Amino acid sequence: VERCAEAVVGIYGILKAGGAYVPMEVDYPILQVRLRIEDARLHVVLVKDADARVQVMSELEGSGDPLPFRVEVLAISEILSDAESIRQALSAGPLYSVNPEVGPETTLDSTAYVLYTSGSTGKPKGCVLEHKNIVSFLITSFHAMCWDQSYEHRGVGILTAPLVFDLSCSNMFHTLSNGARLVIASKLSILNELGTIMDSKGVSHMMVTPSVFSLIQEQECPSLRCVMLCGEPVTEKQVSLWAHKLSSRGGRLVNFYGPTEAAVAV
Repeated sequence: VERCAEAVVGIYGILKAGGAYVPMEVDYPILQVRLRIEDARLHVVLVKDADARVQVMSELEGSGDPLPFRVEVLAISEILSDAESIRQALSAGPLYSVNPEVGPETTLDSTAYVLYTSGSTGKPKGCVLEHKNIVSFLITSFHAMCWDQSYEHRGVGILTAPLVFDLSCSNMFHTLSNGARLVIASKLSILNELGTIMDSKGVSHMMVTPSVFSLIQEQECPSLRCVMLCGEPVTEKQVSLWAHKLSSRGGRLVNFYGPTEAAVAV
């Protein structure tokens, strides 16, 4: 699923149900999709809409021998449009529970998501991330991000990273777990109008790579208060340009560059 509201809803639905998610890009060749399905033993594949569901089902059927287990392809938009089913699910109570008859118990040791390497040097390999990995990151980086605790001014975050990169986890979970609003930026809009989008939506917090951050002009984004740079070395120009600007707004520029060993940039 591409970066969109349906993707965020799908990820939270999977986690709430006690499952783990494996993100895949919409332009992956079907053999790459099949490899991840078989390797991670995925029994459900979520796509954005009915057209994508039909396409993926057709491509999987034509990709070789039948899969060794049953796989359902579900369209998130169709699930969300079934208002009666949603009402019934909500009236039945939480979808996650310690009662195994209702749903699997989720603990800090449970798998939250699996990210695959690109496979540029061979077969893609899956890296399993547990709930404790991302929770530890969120807790330790909370104060660095200068989140406002007043309910009226929780701030606005932005999702700029592809879902197959762990930076997207910070973009989503940091923002929504603090009660802030999440802006979802498409790949095309990031390249052409990132600063304009941030201005119009009042983005106040972002965790981003220095190369993407360089697309923002000095005069843009007056609402921006805190920027956490990671994934690449920070340039001297970015520090001299933004450190004082953000500090004067009560925020900060944080260099979070480092290898990812446990969770995002940790």
